[in-house]
Amino acid sequence: MDSSFFVNNVLVPFSASLAGNVGGNALKPIFKMLDNWFYITFGSDLDFEVKKKKLEQAHRLELYEVELNKVQNIGEFQKDVVDLLNDIDYSDLVIPDKKTLAQIMSVLPIYLDIDDTRLLLAKVLTASCDRSRKDFVHPSIIEIIKQLTSYDIKLIRRLYRSLGFAASVRMRPAAKMDDPTDFCPISINGQEIPKRLYFTVREGGFDIKNGPLWINSEDIFIEDHLSDMPIYVLKRLGIIDEIEYENYEEKSIVRVQDFVENAVSEMKSEDDIKQYVQRLKVAFGEIELDMDIKIIQLTNFGERLCHIMFPEIVVPITMTVEDDGPEFGIDAVE
Repeated sequence: MDSSFFVNNVLVPFSASLAGNVGGNALKPIFKMLDNWFYITFGSDLDFEVKKKKLEQAHRLELYEVELNKVQNIGEFQKDVVDLLNDIDYSDLVIPDKKTLAQIMSVLPIYLDIDDTRLLLAKVLTASCDRSRKDFVHPSIIEIIKQLTSYDIKLIRRLYRSLGFAASVRMRPAAKMDDPTDFCPISINGQEIPKRLYFTVREGGFDIKNGPLWINSEDIFIEDHLSDMPIYVLKRLGIIDEIEYENYEEKSIVRVQDFVENAVSEMKSEDDIKQYVQRLKVAFGEIELDMDIKIIQLTNFGERLCHIMFPEIVVPITMTVEDDGPEFGIDAVE
């Protein structure tokens, strides 16, 4: 059955998709459990039709539309679950953890209308059905998923594809004072140079036997005008760490120093930065450009969360701060 069938019909049981499915025997116990939980949470198609009829008769058209939208989103969730389960090898399918499923179903009615959160809930559910990722799943992850904004999700995904780390660079100009060793922070009209977050876009296989991976300027992606709030929140949630570059321990697999130097060079070469610096020199004379550099890096927990959130992404390497060393994917050693 085409999974879009769930979207176009009212509260169809998961088990309806088993017809003609070659993995039916593996999926049957999972779908049976999901059908039971969906009935407890949302009722049946008959319950919905009765409620819809009452709203229609009472001329509660706004609520009528809300109910239709709700069922549409339930169907979207079911479609995502079925599609994600079909991506798992049938030999790896297992019954999901009941407590995790209970947590998901307890929040799903509230987050049905928030597309990215609804999709992440489907991914947590299906990861708990995957023998290879089941150990990464914990009921408490649902509380974290609820708090992530669309930008948070985008930032985590970008970090995951950027070998698990990025460089945060902020330029802080200072003017020389009478004391030659003393510099005073300066700006024009109180405007600071926005912080930049530099990622690598280096993807695909590489041979680690040839030494550390060098990331040149062509392999750098810039996220400018970055708000500090997502960094603070993701740190609080334990997904990322922010490390002062001077305290950062170099990983042997990637030449982080070269990456940072290229990132700083890229920043200084930007037209708006050069124009701003030139205006400062005209106004203040001799100036110094102090660089506030930090490494933003996925934690060990953050990396494992990525295995749940982005099963479609295969990364050759991630560099988590809590591991003894980098972890290599199959692409890294081929």
